[in-house]
Amino acid sequence: MKTTDKPLLDSNILIYSINGDSPFHEKALDLLVQYTHSGFYVADINLIEFFQVVTDGRKTPHPFSTEQASEYIRRLVRIPQVNVLKTGSFHDILQDDDAHAEVRRLQIKRFAIYDYLIADCMRRHAVKLIITGNARDFRKFSFLDVINPFTTSLTSDLRPRTSDLKYISYARQSISEQDVASVCSVLRSDFLTQGPKVPEFEQAIAEYCNAGHAVAVNSGTSALHLACLALGLGIGDTLWTSPITFVASANCALYCGANVDFVDIDPRTYNLCPQTLEKKLQAAQQTGKLPKVVVPVHFSGQPCNMEAIHELGRQYGFRILEDASHALGARYKNEPVGNCRYSDITVFSFHPVKSITTGGGGMAVTNDPDLAQRMTLLRSHGITRDHEKFQIVGVKDSVNETEPGTSKPPHLPTFLLL
Repeated sequence: MKTTDKPLLDSNILIYSINGDSPFHEKALDLLVQYTHSGFYVADINLIEFFQVVTDGRKTPHPFSTEQASEYIRRLVRIPQVNVLKTGSFHDILQDDDAHAEVRRLQIKRFAIYDYLIADCMRRHAVKLIITGNARDFRKFSFLDVINPFTTSLTSDLRPRTSDLKYISYARQSISEQDVASVCSVLRSDFLTQGPKVPEFEQAIAEYCNAGHAVAVNSGTSALHLACLALGLGIGDTLWTSPITFVASANCALYCGANVDFVDIDPRTYNLCPQTLEKKLQAAQQTGKLPKVVVPVHFSGQPCNMEAIHELGRQYGFRILEDASHALGARYKNEPVGNCRYSDITVFSFHPVKSITTGGGGMAVTNDPDLAQRMTLLRSHGITRDHEKFQIVGVKDSVNETEPGTSKPPHLPTFLLL
């Protein structure tokens, strides 16, 4: 089959061309006019995606009615230079053992099926060139030539950030068109903070980890801080953690007015060593300086020996806070990290260098409803709509006065620790 020189225009070109508020509107419109004269292809699944997006308002401030969207598509496909390609059945593709091998070898995930079907459609129709704002996702198909005309797009193909190729990038997030659409749907909603997406996300993480409760916050650092407060860490207490970690694993103790000490790592795993922890606990017990909280860190996503650490926690009476900022998706003893079987609280980070990103963000998960309630109250400055929790207990006139017999940091009102 002879390969054609005409390109396929992805649905985002069509979408931006009719959205006058998009920063890519002029460029997309120019491309559409240009290729309407010289000819282009569009897959039937492109038209479906276009119809869905413009009628539900994900990328257009003024959504089309179904009649308007249908009429636009009818007019487009009547243009002689526009050829609509039929997308193959996903079931048929999966049944084909030979012809689609290069496409099928790629791992298919939920949001990649759209790209997968378009790539297979182009291969079958011998169309090599695709023009898209989602270039990076299509470049994984080696038989395609990909052009991204939107060089300032969030989904633009990645280029070296330095001309010196000896440097390796620290991290590069992957943002798809679906991600952009999800953010836009929130921006157009009535809620930008603490809206319905927050409990939806909390529930999804809790279910994924098999945990009882999840509390979303603005960063993994904040999650560590609130977890320490919920565990009652304060002045005179000590937190132990690994020396091989980000500073937040230790700073969370300092935020609470507590002290920090470190337990050396196992040189094979780079995680906190249970044997070293046990020896340090034995020595601390002799001097009466046992830690109140131990923070094992799952370095690079590799889980610590949590069963051994948990057994030591039962023996020596410390609370366990898992720093799983690297470890969302990891498994320990064939169970998801975050199920809190061996800890009181587990913390995740959604910073752009982590497994998934929300542009920032963090989450604390626990099976203890009281800890979950404390973290939820701390997250919102102690504000609650539950009238049964309306209490004023021992709020001091002086910020420097601490309730006798407690380890409450002096800058925190007493009622927050109820």
